[in-house]
Amino acid sequence: MQATIGCSWNHCTYCDMCQDKTFRARPVEDTLRDLDVAASEHARNVRKLFLADGDALVPPTDTLLAILVRARERFPRLERVSCYAMARNVTGKSDAELLALRDAGLTRLYIGPESGDDVVLKRIAKGTPSQANGARQSVRTARAWSSASLRCSASPWSAAASTRAPRPR
Repeated sequence: MQATIGCSWNHCTYCDMCQDKTFRARPVEDTLRDLDVAASEHARNVRKLFLADGDALVPPTDTLLAILVRARERFPRLERVSCYAMARNVTGKSDAELLALRDAGLTRLYIGPESGDDVVLKRIAKGTPSQANGARQSVRTARAWSSASLRCSASPWSAAASTRAPRPR
């Protein structure tokens, strides 16, 4: 379900998924309408929902809550809602916001590779503060999603990111 278009960072060397898109949040009304249309055909079949695009945790919490509430209303068998999220956008939400999102149905975040190592951060162009700050950001992120009882999956791209040259911009 398209909640955003593109990625809020869009500089990571290991990902070219959104390179041709300018990041923006979709109007919530459009996403809610899409949920209604999907439910009219598939309400009983949907068990998993992915909030797209590259970083769907960016919109304000109230917007995300409206989407999650509508999804639960429209899809009675919905078990899992997930999205991509950058570490800085996880830590940009308060503990209370993350708990509210979890309580409304967000269950899993897909986080790309994070590191406290300067060489790795430069190579992957992740936009995370380097050295001790990068490590602290990673720890804060892990604590934030853990406190909210959100599941997190790390990206499988991390091995490729350590050997690939940065993609041209």
